[in-house]
Amino acid sequence: MVDELLPNVLIAGVTKAGTTSLFWYLAQHPDICAATKKEINYFSPLRYGDRPEHDLDYYAQHFAHWSGERYRLEASPLYFYGGAELTGAVGRVLSKPKVIISLRDPVDRLWSAYRYKVLQGALGRSVDFQAFFEHCLELRKSGADVLPENDVYRALSIGRYIDSLHDWFDVHDDRVRIVFFDALATAPQAAVEELCRWLDIDSAIAHKFDYGVSQKTLKPRSRLLHQGARVVADSVDRLFGLNRHRKLKGALRGVYLRINASSRVEQFSPEDRRRVADFYAQSNQLLAEELSIRGYRNLPAWLR
Repeated sequence: MVDELLPNVLIAGVTKAGTTSLFWYLAQHPDICAATKKEINYFSPLRYGDRPEHDLDYYAQHFAHWSGERYRLEASPLYFYGGAELTGAVGRVLSKPKVIISLRDPVDRLWSAYRYKVLQGALGRSVDFQAFFEHCLELRKSGADVLPENDVYRALSIGRYIDSLHDWFDVHDDRVRIVFFDALATAPQAAVEELCRWLDIDSAIAHKFDYGVSQKTLKPRSRLLHQGARVVADSVDRLFGLNRHRKLKGALRGVYLRINASSRVEQFSPEDRRRVADFYAQSNQLLAEELSIRGYRNLPAWLR
């Protein structure tokens, strides 16, 4: 049956908050069957009121290799800001899945998202961070940042995590688990062990996992070469399978970085950082209050 091959654990967000690394970490657990690729994005069209592009058979095919593991894992961080329609569809289609959401200091996350968009060539060569931030503010003020054509500038609003978390809590409540990028970056094994305990699977074997960093954002010398590298990476996933060939992808990425990583990196100025921090201050306070009510302790510094 198709239902038996659909995921029952989602990493639903957020972008640029360690979701790729987290997916790799959990995929190494013998009780977890990871999808054949990260970011299936089956539900993502619902962000803009569209239907999924594929049927459930297509979704299930990404777990056709399942051999009885307790959990089937998908990671599509675009789901995070999909709104009530998306979160509701996740609940109906997947029947009460566990939902993991990784949060990062929204100031650093915005800067990382900006750098990634520059790397993709999505902003043009003349747009610096200050211009990017100002345009995000303008679109947010007019409400136009929620339109599909302005998705590249929605990065600012995504960092108001409390706005989207309400949708997830309303539908999935205590099946939602928040993890923090801070912990994934500084003590990944401890963070994974805690998630394993929450999933009620063996946490003792987490010390055997590979905790290498995935998807570090670097500015490319050549955008054309960068785009070609993405095609190669996707081909490795399709041809060889996600989990068995991580080392191959790592080796290819190492070659790519030696060839195409640029030494020219724009700096995040203290003045820009302060402006972004001021924008998120109220949202962070509301988030800290909500998480404290839900029993989260030892919040990261940006929420204290």
